[in-house]
Amino acid sequence: MRTIKVRGYGKVTAKADMCGIRINLRAKDKDYGKALEMSAEHTESLKAKLADAGFAEDDLKTENFNVFTEYDSVQDEKGFYQQVFSGYVCQYFFTLSFDFSNEKLGKALEAVSQANVSPDLNLSFYVKDPTAVQETVLQNACANALVKAKILAASSGVRLGDLQNIDYEFGNRNFASSTQFSMAEDCAMGANNMLRAKAVAISPKDIDITDSASFEWEIF
Repeated sequence: MRTIKVRGYGKVTAKADMCGIRINLRAKDKDYGKALEMSAEHTESLKAKLADAGFAEDDLKTENFNVFTEYDSVQDEKGFYQQVFSGYVCQYFFTLSFDFSNEKLGKALEAVSQANVSPDLNLSFYVKDPTAVQETVLQNACANALVKAKILAASSGVRLGDLQNIDYEFGNRNFASSTQFSMAEDCAMGANNMLRAKAVAISPKDIDITDSASFEWEIF
């Protein structure tokens, strides 16, 4: 049996329709109980402000929670440095996810800035339904391979027969926009309330998703 092998390539440009805000909350005190209490107060304040802004309780997910000790490097009278206990740290990592719009993003940022917390913020923009996008990419790859195979067969004076084999390696694809947004804790909270809902205007960069597969047809 004579065959022809062709690699097909597919590409889809998708718009980010979801937003995720990663919120890092830290509470520190030399008393372990007070550190935990402060952390709980910060969390409740954040949840209350987000609820006031119209977000559902399920929109905010706990990504991670850590409790650890911190030490300061202190120089003594002889010039030697020693590690001196400075406090217990309770650290929450939350992710707030929602359908992206500048209006909703603005409300989320404003709610966080109004809460009794001083968080570090990082934003990401991504595709809500990556499965549908991946299916379209693979369909495009199949169509691309078939067009190439027909051109090569016709140019070589042969005809395509049945498809004999498909070789595809599954891999993780990136469905997130390259647009980045971050804000340190000293900017996310303050008397001037820098994060105003109407002041937010972000247009995430489109996401290019590519994939490929190898196809083999009989020729005669």
